[in-house]
Amino acid sequence: MPIMKKTVKNLQGFTLVEALLSVALLSLIFTAVSGAFIYGLQGQAWGGQRARAVFLAEEGLSATQNIRDAGYVNLVDGTYGLSTSGGQWGFSGASDNTGTGTIFTRQVTISTVDAATKNVSSTITWSPTPYKTNSVTLVTYLTNWLTNTVGGSWTSLAQAGVLDINGNQNGLKVQVAGNFAYIVRNGGSPDFLVVNITDPATPILAGSLNSGTTLTNIAVLGNYAYVTSTSNSQEMIIIDLTDPLLPNVVGTYNASGNANAQGVVVSGNTAYVVRASSGDAEFETINVTNKSMPVTLGTLNLNDTGNEVAISGNYAYVVSSSNTHELEIINITVPAAPTLVGSYDFVGSTTNAVTVAVSGDKIYLGNSNSLYIFQDTVHTTATLLGSVPLAGLVNDLAFDGSSLIFAATSNSTADFRVVDISVPASPAIISSVDLTGTEAFGVAYDSTLDQCVTVGEANAAEFIMVTHP
Repeated sequence: MPIMKKTVKNLQGFTLVEALLSVALLSLIFTAVSGAFIYGLQGQAWGGQRARAVFLAEEGLSATQNIRDAGYVNLVDGTYGLSTSGGQWGFSGASDNTGTGTIFTRQVTISTVDAATKNVSSTITWSPTPYKTNSVTLVTYLTNWLTNTVGGSWTSLAQAGVLDINGNQNGLKVQVAGNFAYIVRNGGSPDFLVVNITDPATPILAGSLNSGTTLTNIAVLGNYAYVTSTSNSQEMIIIDLTDPLLPNVVGTYNASGNANAQGVVVSGNTAYVVRASSGDAEFETINVTNKSMPVTLGTLNLNDTGNEVAISGNYAYVVSSSNTHELEIINITVPAAPTLVGSYDFVGSTTNAVTVAVSGDKIYLGNSNSLYIFQDTVHTTATLLGSVPLAGLVNDLAFDGSSLIFAATSNSTADFRVVDISVPASPAIISSVDLTGTEAFGVAYDSTLDQCVTVGEANAAEFIMVTHP
């Protein structure tokens, strides 16, 4: 009997352990199956997000190529977001939020590889959980496929088609967009003109208007021209170019005081204007989102006349009539609060810097009769890399987006000059042409036609196309 009782007790204990093990095993199986199911769903969701991110990154590269096709000069080194206007891609800000629920942030970064090549990366970042951030980056290279190599056709120039505009007023400044050139004259009626340049041999006056004041400079972005003037009540005039045959004024901007506006550049919905020296600010940032009612964002006193302005990334570069800071560097990261952060002094010089063009960290400046090339990396000052005399006052500059600068000068026998800047320390004149008249005041490069347009003082040829074989 004692043996029997002992055996029964052992069997009861074994059954309890067995039951506990079974429960534990079932729990493990349930946990594993549940985890696999949950992580499977999560993995499927994350996989879908990644596929969406890859698509958006590819879209970023395609959009940048589209921007390149509109003009290689648009590919300025920096980091950008993307936006569309009128069916055309453009850069906007430093990033854009896109995708379902706007969980995806896109940044397109452009950097220079060589004179005719840009490295473009499109990065998408998103957070599938509050504790995890994912990213996808795609990279491509874009070239300036329209650029002629130095030593090629731009070493041989010819004056092509000309246009005689009614009156004797000089052509002052010019910009191009698509198949049209937009001209401002320093008086006369009309003083704003649209020229069809589809056939460089026969430019045709397509449209015009009279501003009623004296115009000084022009910028073109999208379907609008932004024109500066000497008017005390409309220092900037906004012209709708939707129909180039019928340009019309849609808005004006009245800056404080009576100083003349001298130069303008536009990025996104912000215009940057420089003015003659006065008791009022010489640098203004203007919100032009509402074209009919532009409003002041910020102002900055430069203490001297600003002659022209160009921008690259978060910085504006102003050339001035000062004898101690001919080049001024302005931080425009916050357009409502522009800040002067640096300058460059042509020591001992009493001449004026009158024109400027920029690309990435390179600055091309016309001062007196020479072209100067600077590099700006620290922003407190610019480093002079090289210069070349052009034997005439440098009135205007245009950049081909790669390795050439086109200069409009007062040289009576070579008022249009082409400079090779592929080696910034040693810029070199590679060709010149004597245009009708004795002085060219404005120049612009058309990347679509690979031609230049110029304006000047010739009474029978205020507008001239410059071509090459």
